Amino acid sequence: MEGRRERRSSAAMVTRRRALTGGAALGAAWLTACRSGRDDSSKVRPRATRVPLAATEDPGPPQRGGAYRIRVAGTPPLDPYANVTSRAQFQAGFTMSRLFMFKTGARPDVAYDYDIAPDLARGYESLDGGLQYTIRLDPAARFHQTPPVDGRTVTAEDIRASFERFRASPRNANRAAFGSLEEPLIERIETPDDHTAVIRLARPYAPALNLLANPSYLWIFPREVEDGYRPDRVQIGSGPFVLESVEADAEVRLVRNPRWHLGPRPHVDSISHVILPDNAQELAQFQSERLDSASLSIDERAAVEDANPKARWLTYTPATYTFIAPQLRGGSVWKDERLRRALSLAIDRTAWVDLMHAGQGGRALSALPASFGKWTVDPLGANAGPGGRWYAHDPKEARALLRAAGHDGLAFRFIYSPNAYGERFNRGAVATAKMLKDAGFEPQVVTQDFQREYIDPRGTFLGNFEGVFYGLETPFQEPHDYFFTMYHSRSRRNHSGVSDPDLDRMIDEQARSMVVAERLRRAHDLQRYLMERLYYVPLAVGDAFTALQSRVRGYHHSATYGAGAECFAQLWLDRG
Repeated sequence: MEGRRERRSSAAMVTRRRALTGGAALGAAWLTACRSGRDDSSKVRPRATRVPLAATEDPGPPQRGGAYRIRVAGTPPLDPYANVTSRAQFQAGFTMSRLFMFKTGARPDVAYDYDIAPDLARGYESLDGGLQYTIRLDPAARFHQTPPVDGRTVTAEDIRASFERFRASPRNANRAAFGSLEEPLIERIETPDDHTAVIRLARPYAPALNLLANPSYLWIFPREVEDGYRPDRVQIGSGPFVLESVEADAEVRLVRNPRWHLGPRPHVDSISHVILPDNAQELAQFQSERLDSASLSIDERAAVEDANPKARWLTYTPATYTFIAPQLRGGSVWKDERLRRALSLAIDRTAWVDLMHAGQGGRALSALPASFGKWTVDPLGANAGPGGRWYAHDPKEARALLRAAGHDGLAFRFIYSPNAYGERFNRGAVATAKMLKDAGFEPQVVTQDFQREYIDPRGTFLGNFEGVFYGLETPFQEPHDYFFTMYHSRSRRNHSGVSDPDLDRMIDEQARSMVVAERLRRAHDLQRYLMERLYYVPLAVGDAFTALQSRVRGYHHSATYGAGAECFAQLWLDRG
């Protein structure tokens, strides 16, 4: 009875939180929900008891067979080089391989160590102080038996050709990850024999292996790509699953690759990505056991526990990184750091976590996700430095900064995409706009279609916007990727248009620091520097949940877009 009463209480909280975001009621509700003044809101505190982490190690040998069903929000593009969206990269993780992947384990937090594990690489050797990596390929690795490749062996020439295509593809917004043609990080890849790739760097780069494991970057294509087939229509890789069919806006079906070089996995015969645009559809299908797992919010947990009490749960701090990006290019008013600091002071991060995560596991974000552990500096902690003051909720001080900058009542476009990341993201966008208004800004909410306007190569996410946008960053696996991608002047995904020579130098120096302790110090200094400049305004994060049907075994949480190999190739279904 106690458990049922607790669930009913949670459901009542959900009803209240939904009311806070409903239409015209939003403004009045946030007047009471958001605290004013610095004293009572300068910490992001959990409001609910944290649900314990759950291990998923299951006894007994894995069973072969069965069809696994998960939800995706939209039809994925098939060429991950030409489309950098999460949908494209997540899809590639099932069919394609990398040189390395990331380790996962029975406990979700293992994934956030970002330790590398073999994929196509059987082993490697680092030489010349980190300027050369000699990688030995698994001779058992073969591409799918799909024309025109027809199951041939993966060779070092495929690695080289994939690298050259990644660096040259005009639609690849990530191509600067390996440096530019004028100033390369990786100078070249040599192929002394079919099973050896020699990667030569222009300068020491501490996270080189992580770079090669990152599932937003070097997916290994057959060298026939674009010569013998179109990668936007056919997806050929050497990963654990083979693409069988794509039914737009309905389902992507993948079948087990019986010749995967890391076999005898996968254990399931097939995986279906059921396309469900709305979170409510995912919830309903999981409750009725038509989905095997689901990423659900704390709002939805109470409903699932009532309808499906046998469901199991994983609780973890996600790598979610939510931020506000002010446009800094041209003659933008946002070049005045007083205005950027006012943006941050306007945000009540405690109330934001209350709304988005029922207060559970709340942590303010710095320039890195909270999941990075020792690499992160808590902006509300003792080590934040002078910039920590701008993370307090102080709308009065925000108004004073606006007046001092001569922009009292500043009006601007506040952009977000309502068909990108689901209802909870949209709720946060609307609430954030209201907080800014309460602090003296005049945000004009502008919604954009995700594919046509927001994520398009000429769209908002890649820097073509006026005003500010509210967005999510790609969940990278390495601190440098956040520093470089969002802040370096050479990055094509520098959303705001940050141009700070001192910051470029600091980013480059930490990447060259081959001693971990020295690099860690530089990463902390970078975050403290960025807390003062606030080229972006990071928000906060709370706990996340994965719900599993009782039949699911061996589920190892993956924190990357490479979940196809890191998670789904390992799990199995208890059909007894």
